Amino acid sequence: MKKNALALMLATVVFAGTAAADEITKLRIGVEGAYPPFSYATPSGDIEGFDIDIANALCHEMKVECTLVSQDWDGMIPALMIRKFDAIIASMNATEERKSR
Repeated sequence: MKKNALALMLATVVFAGTAAADEITKLRIGVEGAYPPFSYATPSGDIEGFDIDIANALCHEMKVECTLVSQDWDGMIPALMIRKFDAIIASMNATEERKSR
């Protein structure tokens, strides 16, 4: 299957309670780490790539402290739903199944 990267960013922030955006100082962002050049692990174990650069830039602009949480792609949405992290920044391929939705 030919990989045509679709830069899909799900930057959905889940706020607990009635917190206003200006009260948030820390966010946990789910990233994948196995989809170069968007997200990949370096030999030292760090995760780098376009998605990581975007996550860091968003955190900088929002003036919040962000922790990047590595998560396998298949568990990304379930982990967001149980609040393992507050947002997802990850890329995915366009597939025939995804195109049909």
